[in-house]
Formats: sequence, C-alpha cells, structure tokens
Amino acid sequence: MPSDDGSRNCNAVYARVDGPRGAINVCSTHLSYKPEESLIRQRQVTALCEFLHKLPQTPVPALVCGDFNAVPPSEEIRMITGKTRPPVEGLVFYDAWEVAAPESPGFTWDNRNPNGVTALEPNRRLDYVLVGKPADNGAGHVIAAKLEGREPVGGLCPSDHYALSVTLRY
Repeated sequence: MPSDDGSRNCNAVYARVDGPRGAINVCSTHLSYKPEESLIRQRQVTALCEFLHKLPQTPVPALVCGDFNAVPPSEEIRMITGKTRPPVEGLVFYDAWEVAAPESPGFTWDNRNPNGVTALEPNRRLDYVLVGKPADNGAGHVIAAKLEGREPVGGLCPSDHYALSVTLRY
C-alpha cells in the first residue's frame, strides 16, 4: 500500500477463511497515523479497495478490520463506507460500530488508557470493523459491537488502543 515517507510499514494482511457456511475474505490493516496524513490514508484506502475488489466473491461479505487512524467523518472513512465517492464503484462497507452502537462514540483511543494518555491527544474512534453488504440470507449482518481491553490485566493495558469486538450473523 502507498506509504508516507517510506519509514513506516503501513500494510494489510489478507486471509480467506473457510467455514461451515462458506468462506469469508478477511483483511486487517494499519494506516498512516499522523492526523495530517489524511491524503496518504485516502491513497491507502484506495489501494486496499482495489485489492479487495479483485478477490473472488464469497457467500459471506468481506471483512476489513484494523487501525485506520482516522475519525468517522474523515474523507478516508467516508470513502470506504460510501458516504462520498468510493475508491471502487459499487464496493462499500458498513461500519459495524455505527450499525450496532450509534449512540456511543466508541472511542478506541481514550485518555483513560494509561498507554495513550501521555500522547496528549483527544479521545476518538480510530479503529474499525467494516463489513460488506449482508448477503440475502443475512450473512454479514451486524448484530453487536463493543469495546474490549479497557480494563488492565495484571496492572497492564494490552495496547494504546482499545479493541473492537463485533458479532455478525453467519
């Protein structure tokens, strides 16, 4: 994927996961992190969507998960969710958090997390589980979403970001 200055690896990992009701294309990504790098993230989202578009279709909609380092109203998130011109015509994803828990901001970067508070950045949602349009049989429909990893284990928080746990109909 396009990178910023070449010093950071911003990539995606892809797997086709076989299951009893059909295969699922799953992709996890980590995009450029600086707030001013929206244009770079837009190019990264475009490359990601172009890659996903070339994959063989599966009975269950594709999943795209990861640290997008972008807030919901950013252009890169609006692109991949079809709220503005998508990078690949007809290829858009639903934001699982927005579907399942729209009343909550779902901050994955939160200053209550001791691993992130020293950065002096505002609370915001930077991490996503995105799912393609549900199949006619309901596969891929978002049922629930919640934050995980908010409580220390053995005095330690596992990351500077909280995790998302999403339940989908399969």
